Amino acid sequence: MKKLLLTAFLSTIFILSITAQNSLNSGDFVGGSWGAGQSMSSSVGGSLIITKSVSTSGDKYFRFYGDGTPCGEYQPNANGDPFTHSVTVTTPNGNCGGANAWKVNLPTASSNVVFKTDGLNTGISKSIAFVIQGTIQTVSSVAQVPTSGAGVYANQAVTVTATLSGSFATGQAVYLRYSTNSFSTSTVVAMTGSGTTYTGTIPAQAGGTTVQYYVFTSGSGTVGGSDGPLANGTDADFRTINLNNSGGSNYSYTVTAGNVFYWVGGTAPSNAFNDKSNWSNIGVGGSAIGASGANITFTTSDILIMDGSNVGSGATGPVSVAVPSSSSTVYGQWILRNNVTFKITGGGLTELLL
Repeated sequence: MKKLLLTAFLSTIFILSITAQNSLNSGDFVGGSWGAGQSMSSSVGGSLIITKSVSTSGDKYFRFYGDGTPCGEYQPNANGDPFTHSVTVTTPNGNCGGANAWKVNLPTASSNVVFKTDGLNTGISKSIAFVIQGTIQTVSSVAQVPTSGAGVYANQAVTVTATLSGSFATGQAVYLRYSTNSFSTSTVVAMTGSGTTYTGTIPAQAGGTTVQYYVFTSGSGTVGGSDGPLANGTDADFRTINLNNSGGSNYSYTVTAGNVFYWVGGTAPSNAFNDKSNWSNIGVGGSAIGASGANITFTTSDILIMDGSNVGSGATGPVSVAVPSSSSTVYGQWILRNNVTFKITGGGLTELLL
């Protein structure tokens, strides 16, 4: 009798140990069986994650194990209560027991389902299921333009490009999350693109601002909608399937004070030197800031760049830019590169600071 009691006691300890955190209970997915907890792994922000595949399409049933506080196993209020794809379920611990099960529909036999919970052992407050109709992709690399090395100035938005491990299957999407205060607050935007290349934009920021950002994948939905991450990023960790955050340090850049302008007016502009049609804030070869007839008021903190590879339209050797006589006062910190020079062709340019 003592031996049997000891065996039962050890068995109880073993069961509690394998369900000491949230785990999945289901026999409807590949590699799983009812009554055996399928351990969830640590994910972003303390959340937990498990990915399961199927051999057939259709409705699949499951429950969650916990640590016994308040439930050792959680069931829905009614058998077959559904998990809608990418929509948070906020009461998965509504009942203790194993009589009922939730269901999630997998439209194809090649689908994968990513289950996530908030990782709370004292009752699962919320959980979610992302159904991906094919291979789950990751973010292989992240790049930005302008680069940190080239400098990001106060009048420049930054384009972030994410390169994926493969093309998305239906059900997965990629998002950009950025912050100007070390993620005390943040903003999430959906990235757009096709194939393996997607882009998102961080708006221009004030000089001296440090911007941190990373890229993550989640279910395909609308930012701010019930099936997508919140625009303020407060549920981004919970909704993350995978991410690229530069190995945990996040990507970042600091905005240089002042604006930057790139000359796109050619070698003999017909308009005033400070006309918006002659300048771009994007980069060499970028589109003009505005149409002809509107002028820019430069300041001494602005950076004005003339690049011979752009203004000379591919010409070799020194390129000379003729400053038209209709120009007004021009201030700025000038950068001349790739064999570009300029000459004043009239008396209209009253002051030029170099």
